Amino acid sequence: MITRKDNFVTLADNSGKELNPMDPGYIDFLITMSKQDDAARTNVASKADYLTKLNNYQASLDAGRGGGLVVPAKPQVQLVDDAGVVSYVDFNPPLPDPRPITNVTPSTGGFSTVVTKTTTDDISKKLDALLQLISLLISKISTK
Repeated sequence: MITRKDNFVTLADNSGKELNPMDPGYIDFLITMSKQDDAARTNVASKADYLTKLNNYQASLDAGRGGGLVVPAKPQVQLVDDAGVVSYVDFNPPLPDPRPITNVTPSTGGFSTVVTKTTTDDISKKLDALLQLISLLISKISTK
């Protein structure tokens, strides 16, 4: 990556080559540095855009509105080397995939019903805990 040196005028690449404004090739370094900066901004924006689309997609799936939805395409990182050559690679760490939905059953009416995984045992345990709490509160009130 081409960077500016401490004097903000001299440019240097990864190989250690340094150029000043009067050196031949300085303009090429400036152009390449600009492309590298643009690629970095584009990468941040494309990642944010993908995450927004993924969250919207996931929210629709979670709400049971999965019919006809298309999974957003994962963008790739744009890299510009010190010679100005552009290449594309996957993000590292990789961007997340949509979570599978296992608790939605499709219906024929265009809507889906969310099936809760609460069992009668869970309800009984919660009810017992609530009754114990009520008994404790009543005993505290009656002792005052």
